[in-house]
Amino acid sequence: MEVTNTLAHSPIQQLSIPPSYCHFGKECNITLEGPQQANVANNAINTEHKYQVRNEVISKLLQVRVNADATNWQETRCKGEDLTIGTRVLLQQWKRLELKDGVLYRTIIDPQEQEVRQLVLPEILKERIIRSLHNDMGHQGLERTILLARSRCYWPGMYTDVEKWIKSCERCVLSKMPQPRIRTPMGHLITEQPLSVLAIDFTLLERSSDGKEMYW
Repeated sequence: MEVTNTLAHSPIQQLSIPPSYCHFGKECNITLEGPQQANVANNAINTEHKYQVRNEVISKLLQVRVNADATNWQETRCKGEDLTIGTRVLLQQWKRLELKDGVLYRTIIDPQEQEVRQLVLPEILKERIIRSLHNDMGHQGLERTILLARSRCYWPGMYTDVEKWIKSCERCVLSKMPQPRIRTPMGHLITEQPLSVLAIDFTLLERSSDGKEMYW
């Protein structure tokens, strides 16, 4: 199926972080063809690189990742006294990090033993991504929203941030509020004369041998 350039305006597609398997394990069938594929990909890479370079945490890590190899990352981390806490946390993921077209990714193996490449997400994009994956995806629960996020991107403290977002989501909070049960108030029947109120119990007996039904 051919998709026009309007796909690039989607918050997720614009950042070039579609999942390897969307909707919990089902492969996507949407593909881009011809120049459209190149345009969307190039625009997305430029956007991702721009946001990562402008982010203090990731930009520091990009410099370390480019200038150091995997054998001395521990030494690099120890010497990096000017690194922020966020950068140090990402450095702990050193062996999972890779650069592709100047963009930093984290590669993991999911429960289905599929390799997933996660975009290392800058701080400025967190709210945008969570809103797209939770609010725009039908207000899924915490675990499903986390699954959607992990199939696309990564940032330190992602689980806590998504959990906080869902707990403060007005629609989710309202849907989980207990609904009051309406009950008819109890009272007494007041009669003014005999037989003004009749109470009758009835039941359906089993069908007789001749096929007739009787009520009592």
